[in-house]
Amino acid sequence: MATINIFGFIGSEWDGTTLKQVSDQLDAITENEVTVKISSGGGYVHEGMAIFNLLRNSKKTVRVEIIGQAYSIASVIAMAGDKIYIAKFADMMLHPAWTFAEGNAEDLRKTADELDAISKEIFNVYLTRSVAASNEAALKSYFDEEKYIKADECIALGLADGILEDQASAKYLTRYKAVAYFDKPKSQENMTTLTKDEAKGMFDEFRNWIKATFTTKHKNASTPTTEGTLYYEGDTLAVDTAVFSDEAMTVPAADGTYNTNDNVITVANGVVASIVEQANDAAKQEIADLTAKLEAANAELQAANAERETLKAELETLNAKVGEFDAKINELQNKVIGGMGNPSKQKEEGDAPVRKLTAAGIMNDINKRNNNK
Repeated sequence: MATINIFGFIGSEWDGTTLKQVSDQLDAITENEVTVKISSGGGYVHEGMAIFNLLRNSKKTVRVEIIGQAYSIASVIAMAGDKIYIAKFADMMLHPAWTFAEGNAEDLRKTADELDAISKEIFNVYLTRSVAASNEAALKSYFDEEKYIKADECIALGLADGILEDQASAKYLTRYKAVAYFDKPKSQENMTTLTKDEAKGMFDEFRNWIKATFTTKHKNASTPTTEGTLYYEGDTLAVDTAVFSDEAMTVPAADGTYNTNDNVITVANGVVASIVEQANDAAKQEIADLTAKLEAANAELQAANAERETLKAELETLNAKVGEFDAKINELQNKVIGGMGNPSKQKEEGDAPVRKLTAAGIMNDINKRNNNK
């Protein structure tokens, strides 16, 4: 008999089962009978209801085997079976739909009404089984209180027809957290609960992906040399690094020395054996000479600036002394000219010749006056 497995999160492609996956499997089955094995903690209501309708209307005889858990919307899918069998160590769990909501009060009221409607629709699916319908009150209690229902209780309530005899693989199946989302949350498209081993496996896969990604990112680093470009893996060329002559890094570099502007790289057996700093005494000496000249020019400039400041100070002192001397001369002129008058009291005839006054002439006049006394 052909088999369809419905495991993991209902509606998740990477860690569960989707409507498309079930549809594709169902379309590929040519037999009139199909076994649907279920072990799921639930998932998205609309996806689960669509799977239920798909199986119910497939015109095939559907045998459901609950080998682990049939929680939330997964228990609804189980009701699509013409016959339902549950493993002794398996169980079911029914509960109303729930969702993530946001918005104003009116939005939340609308969402609550929608949840009530979908929860009623879910509960009515269980009542499609005649035996379960006769236990409606008990089922409603389990539904509202989200109780887990053991295998024998499921049979007593009419949710299953009998115990699944082959339980060799059912004992140790992953247990899933019960979820029945009314709709996909906007920011959490793939919600599920993972076991420790599943989480570790996912982490290892992610770590390997990161390693591969970053290794690829840093591949084909290269260093140009006079003898040709050396290609290598990593960020820095160092001793013991494998080097290649082609960018695809398939041909090891030939043995020998490779010169760059700064280093001499020795390669032996396709691996860097040594990296020695390139000797360049002429360039170093030229840099030293230029540095010395620059320092000498700076010293000369500083000396010239100091001399300029000294000359400026001397000039200011000289200007001050000239000013003092001019003041003395003016004072002396005022005294001599103001005291001379006209001692002979003789009538002046005509304009006397203008006499140019000098300091020496003034001093000579003063001496003459003193001698005539």
